[in-house]
Amino acid sequence: MKDIAFWLNAAYKENIKLSGIVYLHPIDKNRMTGSSHKNLRMFHKLCGNTSLPSVVLATTMWGHVDEADGEMRQEQLKKTQDFWGDMIAQGSHIFRHDDTRASAINIITYILDQHHRTVLQIQREMVDGGKSLEETSAGREVEKELLKQREFFDRRLKEAEEEMNEALEEGNRKAIEEAAAQQDRFKKKLDEVLKGSDELKVTMQNLLEQKNKEYEQMLENLKAERA
Repeated sequence: MKDIAFWLNAAYKENIKLSGIVYLHPIDKNRMTGSSHKNLRMFHKLCGNTSLPSVVLATTMWGHVDEADGEMRQEQLKKTQDFWGDMIAQGSHIFRHDDTRASAINIITYILDQHHRTVLQIQREMVDGGKSLEETSAGREVEKELLKQREFFDRRLKEAEEEMNEALEEGNRKAIEEAAAQQDRFKKKLDEVLKGSDELKVTMQNLLEQKNKEYEQMLENLKAERA
């Protein structure tokens, strides 16, 4: 998320505007998974409704699925409002990418033939509006998911603590070790989620400084390898 936001905003600050955005979806997946659905919602928020006519929803992996099954899955994506239905209603187009050069060129040609440049929601929010990543629509969508994870792991950590207390009262060494391992695992997961929330609290200037440090470190590593 941070890498995508940095590139989009750095390009926009140099007055580089996108002609279109291609969202790739593997058609061999027989259903829209939870993570796929989350990514799609974040993508929608990142683009914003006004940029949806510049979005191409491209299905891939057609060689891994029966033609009839693939068509059925694509129809489900198109007709389900929470999947692609809403985006298509607002101007997004579906293309099939069958892993050939011709189909790839077909998608790019369609985008270029629109003769249109778009500014994404996250670009308007962070560059024009000076918002932090956390304050953007896409950032709030990510934070919503992080909150669910935080509540889940917090609950599991408390359950592990209760199991530990019971094991200590019983003097069950094996149960104590298992409860300790559970506590450690859920604490690490909770720490990861909290870190993720903190990393959303970043401005465009912060991102620029972070990327400059990464670039400098990369140069140092290359120099060291050549020495």
